[in-house]
Amino acid sequence: MTIAQWWLRAQQRGFTTQTQSFRPLVYLVGTKKDLRQRGDCALAGGCRGVACGQCLVKVSEAVAHGHRIGAQAYVECSAKTGENVDHVIDSASQKATRDQLERQKFDTDIRQAEAQRGEAMGRNR
Repeated sequence: MTIAQWWLRAQQRGFTTQTQSFRPLVYLVGTKKDLRQRGDCALAGGCRGVACGQCLVKVSEAVAHGHRIGAQAYVECSAKTGENVDHVIDSASQKATRDQLERQKFDTDIRQAEAQRGEAMGRNR
């Protein structure tokens, strides 16, 4: 079973809706971006170009797969060259922080509304 198959199965069983009070942050990360730029290929006869389809996932396919699994973003990076590695980490960290702050604000707003409603009910007695 691949990671993608596991994730889809987990979603079908309600992982992202029933067991979580919030939607988990999911980024689909394409690695080895440097190979796409160079056109390297694992085929014995060599690569027929960037869109050969034998060794490289097309960006459009990766984006479509990201949508299927509910990913918030698709980002390509290269550990070899370092390209976009910081972007992946920074972007995910910022999004996770924003989401957490929004959840906290929502919880605070609900508590304040409940407290105000309780005070109003106490005055009406």
